[in-house]
This record gives sequence, structure tokens and C-alpha cells, in this order.
Amino acid sequence: MNSGTHKPLAGKTALVTGGSRGIGRAIATLFGAQGAAVGVHCHKSVSAAEEVVATIEASGGRARVLQGDVGDENDVERFVSELTDAFGPVDILVNNAGINHFVPIFETTEADLDRLVRVNTTGAFLCARAVASTMRDRRYGRIINVSSDCGKRGGKVSGVHFSASKAALQGLTRGLTRQLSPFGITVNDVAPATILTERLDATLSEEQRAARTSAIPIGRMGRPEDVAAAVGFLASDQAGFITGASIDVSGGARIA
Repeated sequence: MNSGTHKPLAGKTALVTGGSRGIGRAIATLFGAQGAAVGVHCHKSVSAAEEVVATIEASGGRARVLQGDVGDENDVERFVSELTDAFGPVDILVNNAGINHFVPIFETTEADLDRLVRVNTTGAFLCARAVASTMRDRRYGRIINVSSDCGKRGGKVSGVHFSASKAALQGLTRGLTRQLSPFGITVNDVAPATILTERLDATLSEEQRAARTSAIPIGRMGRPEDVAAAVGFLASDQAGFITGASIDVSGGARIA
């Protein structure tokens, strides 16, 4: 077979939460290029999600926009059902939707904590629960959580509530691994460090950019495509014996 036309995810249905921009956009686009039918989820950025769908469809792929709040179980059940009706049961779930809040502990409220946990952790739990039964019945599935280096060593800039929510997401990965792996469902997470998304690129000063780059041994900040590549591997058949793992996508930042 010509490797240029090989579609390793052909016949698979993938759901990418927070798929309208940044890391999620890169993952959704990669999945589409690899042959998966992709549900591109967004909370409010419908027009951005529509652009991702258009990009996938322009290359001959299949995709649709899914809109809703990952922290609301009714919304989650609805958009998972919409995707299933359109393309079939979800084979691959990427829990990428997340928010951050750059404030010190002295200014962090309980409401701030609740908001981040609801999106970053509860949302992943609800999405995993929504697809787990059909994955179990078919004895196949891939669940990949996009956590953060902050969940392992604490964030120097991000709020402590962000680090806590991502550490909890890593714990969710381990718990799901115990319960779901016996049914042929692998559960892993990727833990990015500094990734130069569109939003971050627009907010960094030259000094901040230089400081962040100097803290990464490989000598550059990550790109969304770097994270997508790791997620793509974990979604593939080649990763069928990898479960319960956390893959750092950090350019060596964890040893710096």
C-alpha cells in the first residue's frame, strides 16, 4: 500500500473536545487527515469549529460541529448522541477542552476553583462516561486526556487551581485505566508544557517569549502539532499495548 494514501484511522469515529482552536484544532485536523470521522466540539466558538470542519472536508474527510458545555452532563449526552447518529459509536475520545486562570492563590476564589475543575476534570469524566459503555460493548476504544506538565510539578505562571485540576485529570486517567483496560479500551494522557497556541502567541512579550524558550532544553516552545502527533500515536493501533501512561510533550522541560 502507498504510505502516502494510507489512512490509519479509516472507519473510526473520533470526538475531540475543545477542537475549534489551538491543540484541539491540530488534533482534529490530524484525525481527519488519517481517515477518522471527527466530531469537532466547541463550547461557544462555533464559527471557529466550522472552519476546522471545512478544512477536514476540503481534504475529503468527514466532520461535524458539536456544541455544548462539557461540564453539563445533559449537553455531553446530547452531543455524543449527535456524533453517534452521524458517524457511528465513538472509537476515540480526546478530552482536550480546558480553561486556565492566571491568578495567584491570594486572589483565587472558591468559584474560580469550581469553574476550572468543572471544565478541566469533570468534563473529561462526563465525556469518558458517555462513551465508555459502547466502547466496552465493542471491546475497543481509545481515551486520551490532554493534561499538563503543571499537573505534575505545579505551574510557575498558571494558578494553583489549574495545576490541581490537571493533576486530578491525570488521576482520572489512572482510575479509568484500571476499570476500562480489561475491555480493550486504552486510557492515556499527554502532558504538554509551554505550547505556542494562537492565543499564547498573541499575549507574550518578547521578554516572556525568550524566558519561556530558555527554560526548554530543546530550545523552542512547543507547537500544537507536537501534541497532536503524540495523541495521534496513542489513538493508533501501534499503541494498543500502552495504557495508563502519561507522555510528556515538553521539549525536556521537566528535567530543566
